[in-house]
Order: sequence, then C-alpha cells, then structure tokens
Amino acid sequence: NANLSQENMKLAGKVAKGSVLRTEALTAVGVKFKSNGKEVEVKKAKDAQKVKVCFSILENVVADKGQKDIYIRILSPDNAVLSTTSESFNYEGKPTLFTAKEPISYDNTKQDVCVYWAKGSSFSPGQYSVEVYADGSQIGTGGFLLK
Repeated sequence: NANLSQENMKLAGKVAKGSVLRTEALTAVGVKFKSNGKEVEVKKAKDAQKVKVCFSILENVVADKGQKDIYIRILSPDNAVLSTTSESFNYEGKPTLFTAKEPISYDNTKQDVCVYWAKGSSFSPGQYSVEVYADGSQIGTGGFLLK
C-alpha cells in the first residue's frame, strides 16, 4: 500500500510537469498604425504606439482543456514591469504584476496568439524583455529593442 502511494505521487508529479504549456516562435515588436489602419513595425521608441507580442502555444495532450489566462509581462530597459493597472497573478506563490492578460480557449492543439499593448505614454529607447506565463508557470521569454 505504501509503495502504491509513493508510485502515485511520482506519477502525479510527472503529469503536473507534462501538463505545463510551452511556447515557440515568440516575437515582440513596436508597431504604429497608419491613417488607413495598416500596422507597421517600427524600430524607434518615439514611433511606437503599441507593443505586439506573438507566439505559438504548442500542442499538449496532457494539459487540461478549457479557458486559460495567458499573462504577459513586458519589462522596460530599467527592468520595471510596464503596466497600466495594479492587477497581479500568482507565480511561485507570490503576487506578480503583469502587463497584459489574454484569455484563450485551449483545446490541446497548437494555437497562435498575438497580444497588443499600448503604454499610454511614449516608450523609452533600449532593450525590453518579454515573459509569458500560464497556469502559474513561465512558458516563454523573448525581447525586442527600440532605438
């Protein structure tokens, strides 16, 4: 009985690790919108109106299907989290500030996700970091440079 209990705990740990979502092809860029509504990628901080973060969530047959909240943290060149609210999510048992939250309906298949975020004021030049989280785990990282 003790052996079975110990084996169940090992298997539960493996399932928990296997159910963590993963991302690939994470890209983040500054964008502006022309008067005709067309989106244009920009390299200069003064031209950026929004940050566009795109990635693919990989197929995972072990993960639970259903509604999932994807949290995106954009860190400025001075490592401050860019955010227009004081909302947070739990990461490693601590409340963690985020930049944007995107609810998705996950069906265990590969899904492409793009999120736009507007700062409300101008961006400063420098290297920005991007972190993506779901279900309390970090599932992707990336970055971009605005001159």
